[in-house]
Amino acid sequence: MIYTMRKLIKLFFLPFGYVYQAISKSQNQVVILMYHRVNDHVQKELSVPVKNFKWQTNYLRKKRYNVISMDELVHRLETNTLSGKYVVITFDDGYADFYENAFPVLKEHHLPCIHYLATGFIDTDKVYWWDEDLEENQLMTWKQVEELNKEEIMSFGAHTVNHPDLDTIPEREMEEELIGGKTILEDRLKKAVIHFAYPRGRADERSIELVKRIYKTGALIFNGQPIKKENTSIDFSVLKRVPVQYSDGNILFIARLNDWLVIEELLRKIAKRLKK
Repeated sequence: MIYTMRKLIKLFFLPFGYVYQAISKSQNQVVILMYHRVNDHVQKELSVPVKNFKWQTNYLRKKRYNVISMDELVHRLETNTLSGKYVVITFDDGYADFYENAFPVLKEHHLPCIHYLATGFIDTDKVYWWDEDLEENQLMTWKQVEELNKEEIMSFGAHTVNHPDLDTIPEREMEEELIGGKTILEDRLKKAVIHFAYPRGRADERSIELVKRIYKTGALIFNGQPIKKENTSIDFSVLKRVPVQYSDGNILFIARLNDWLVIEELLRKIAKRLKK
């Protein structure tokens, strides 16, 4: 019921976002999509049913979006060679259903993807606090990660070791999380890890500065910097990602690609300010 209500609210605000974008003529040149899970049995906002994920990847192909890796995005931004509609597909947290459900779909369409891993959870019995209502641990093993690492379309980024909210911890602990996650991944994967995603999209000036020193890119969520044609410079340490949600369905997925849910983002920012 709650997801139906959320969908109805988003659909209500969608026309306002469509009109706003038509008037402002401010278009995303690149959309960085954020997924967490692809699973028919988990009803959480950041878990997408398998049929939805298949429809979404088919839509990207049908509409001729250029789905590129994070490495290629950086290269094209640095060389000013973006032309057309671009999408980067990202996943977070290392769930086993990525290996079982999502990757086979990506491989079928040869769509590149980057998966950000919190290394302290991989191949353990740990459970993220938001998954404590689930019956079992549902994360990938290192064997699965290393198998995926051999695939041409796959890359991995860091997501800290223990998935803390970076804006709430001391700077020394923050540095240990940022460097530790990178070091563990590089040791396991035998390649450089230059991309990072802030856990829960939470960051402050300290964490952003550290990410700039340690990584090539840092990915936020709604609070990140969008990549638009009118942007003269891009701060790679605070890239915006667009979360694909359980309550979205097909129409709202299209809306996210076209940035028609700007009212949703505005309401989130207002709610965040009111909490302070």
